[in-house]
Amino acid sequence: MDLSSNNFGIVNKPVRKMNDKGRRSWSRREEEALIVSLKEVIASGWKSENGFKIGYLQALEQEMQKIIPGTDLKGIPHINSKIHVWKKDYGSLVTMLSRSGIGWNVSTNTIEAPDDAWAEYIKDFTEALNHVLNGMSIPQEDTPINLENLSENGEDETETNSFCQAESTPQTSRREKEG
Repeated sequence: MDLSSNNFGIVNKPVRKMNDKGRRSWSRREEEALIVSLKEVIASGWKSENGFKIGYLQALEQEMQKIIPGTDLKGIPHINSKIHVWKKDYGSLVTMLSRSGIGWNVSTNTIEAPDDAWAEYIKDFTEALNHVLNGMSIPQEDTPINLENLSENGEDETETNSFCQAESTPQTSRREKEG
């Protein structure tokens, strides 16, 4: 049975995909099942004013087993990690949408922004990223960010905005250059 289908059928052996770092990849079906499970767990009283009650991961794991029998997803590390990633992604989205000129199109489920608002967001993001990474040595395979084209104040020194383009040379930190 195809795990990417939208109906919740019985699956004897879930497909387990691993990315290049050996981490487990979630299928769309598994993510949908987690959303359904979260709704059920919340309706069953596992949510409190300050978050979830102790034991909610086990409850989620049991709900996931009902929806996808035989799944290998566990409360820790899988479900806990997925919820953490969703929270981080949600925070990034809220931050982006709080910017003037950037909005959400409900009919297409996409972020929309005029070129000037998008350019300003990218500029601010690049400056913040440069500030965070300033002085850190980043192995090339762990980041697609081209730090060599950024000046000390975070401005992109190339003609095009290349902060998302990968370079083939290893990055060095300011401390390594000075030392």
